[in-house]
Amino acid sequence: MSDKLELLAPAGTWDVLENVAGAGADAVYIGGKRFNMRLLKGDFNFTDEEIKRAVTFLHDQNKKLYITINNLYFENETEEIKEYLLFLEDIGVDALIVQDLSIVNLKKELNLTLPLHASVQMGIGNSEAVKFLEKQGFSRVILSKNLSLDEIKEISNNTNLSIEFFAHGDLCISHTGQCYMSSFVASASGNRGKCIKPCRWQYAVNPGGERSYYLAHNDLSLYPFIADLFKAGVSSLKIEGRMRTADYLSKIVSLYREAINKIIEDKDNYKVDPNGLAQLESIKIRNLTAAGLWGELEKDTVDISGEREPYFPTKPRQLKKLQLEDSREDKSDEPYKCEELAVKIGSIESFEVVKDYCDTVIVGLEKFKEINSGFNLEEIRDLLDIAKDYSVNIKIETPRIVTQKNWEKIETLSALKDHKEKIGFIVNDLGSFNYLANLGFKVWGGPSLNITNSKANDLLINYNMLGLCLSQEIKLDNIAKLANGNKNYEIIVHGPLVGIITDYRIIDYHIDIKDNQPCLYDEYNQAYPLLRDNEGRTYIYFPYDLCLYNYLSVFLEMGITRMRIDGQFYDLDTIDKLVKIYNQKLNLKEKDSLTSFTNLINIFDKGLTDLAFTRPTV
Repeated sequence: MSDKLELLAPAGTWDVLENVAGAGADAVYIGGKRFNMRLLKGDFNFTDEEIKRAVTFLHDQNKKLYITINNLYFENETEEIKEYLLFLEDIGVDALIVQDLSIVNLKKELNLTLPLHASVQMGIGNSEAVKFLEKQGFSRVILSKNLSLDEIKEISNNTNLSIEFFAHGDLCISHTGQCYMSSFVASASGNRGKCIKPCRWQYAVNPGGERSYYLAHNDLSLYPFIADLFKAGVSSLKIEGRMRTADYLSKIVSLYREAINKIIEDKDNYKVDPNGLAQLESIKIRNLTAAGLWGELEKDTVDISGEREPYFPTKPRQLKKLQLEDSREDKSDEPYKCEELAVKIGSIESFEVVKDYCDTVIVGLEKFKEINSGFNLEEIRDLLDIAKDYSVNIKIETPRIVTQKNWEKIETLSALKDHKEKIGFIVNDLGSFNYLANLGFKVWGGPSLNITNSKANDLLINYNMLGLCLSQEIKLDNIAKLANGNKNYEIIVHGPLVGIITDYRIIDYHIDIKDNQPCLYDEYNQAYPLLRDNEGRTYIYFPYDLCLYNYLSVFLEMGITRMRIDGQFYDLDTIDKLVKIYNQKLNLKEKDSLTSFTNLINIFDKGLTDLAFTRPTV
């Protein structure tokens, strides 16, 4: 354990930077006018000249400056960012806070020496993920905000990297880096700093019912537990709030500074200052919570009354369903060359239905309470025994969220080592990738890795990942720019869209399930389905399932020849019809697209969406 505990403060303007430095911050993190997660307000963030001044200002006081380059980047942006990186290297900033793995490749390409800190947006929640980052040359990891103290301690005990953790500020209800609802609703990506905050809207739990703030997470405050975090191995405590005022932030920084000084002086006899707690209460924006530091999120982690919820100028939108007139004429004269149609299933019975119409069957490890879907180790073995008589490939997909407390589930997969030649894995976090690849399994990347450009793709491919599923936030224009005939890429063309994954037990706390599918309903009465997995997490889905049937030939012409259907929640009749329609289009040169598209519309009478696929994500 380090004998130092850094206090890291945010700044969105010059006066804030001066004030938080004066209040006792050891380091300040800021963003430039581009390439960072806080871009909604034009009068915030720093020009290049201001960043240069900030380096001198802080270094003169023996303090550090970290720069947020923490967006996901599209293909054209990875070239644009090179000049900015060279500038930051030249002026001597102390570290870059990064989310997109393309920055790792760019650092190597440009021979930069700047230290890299893994952004909280990477969603790093287990020791194996930290080990992977060590291999990439990171010097610090900002752990997921969703971890408990025990998980933090276990990760810290197994790495030499500096551990940073958020101690105070705004919290999203979703697991960090895994919220796509803003992107699905409005093509405005939360992973690119453009979130319209659907989690701060009001919803009802019954159609037409009274609406409340069921997703509005209270603000984080770990002030009473600074000593616990220090003892657990945290070496940097981070304050959130680059859009906050100088007065507000300087008070918080000052209180944390005083506490840290006392802990460093005598951590064993430190006692929380009740006056400090009272001051934090007096300036709070929302009610304060320790979130999941001590385990499960309690019911009052969310204040459904919204009494302290600040105004944010967005609201739900009336979502567009696909209509028959949205069918696109297939103008391609080239023979289709689909190399792989993969179908994710939820049961062994589904395998019998799809095995003759796809190349690969995917089985997921997530088990759900509301629906019979997902596989355990014994069921996977049963499936492998059945599948040995067929030519179809089997891939096992790891959960979208794997924190340290869930790690045992990943370790049990080593028991399948005797089947290495028959199976592969699709991974959704860097820890699962590192672990399974080291065991010699064939590994592909899943959608939750958030791959949006070829440089991030290339980094993982160079570490023996065999291919990647593109992020579901990426749209047609950017797919065209990065595809370039690259056969590593896979696209999900049909299936449910999970917009938010949260540890908050919305169903248990607020919904009387009865016999109905639990949902949240917005002001247009649009239903967002909810599911619970066996780990206690809640999955919030977009009202309509994805359907990119109209773009299959476009993808093939781009050179993207691997398509995926997520059919794990569909009944046998639905998945039978669905897979046959896609199979005919991809492999039999089906030209009567209108009839097939009409059939899809009729099968999914609740509605389908293409997520405005021709409109770029911002």
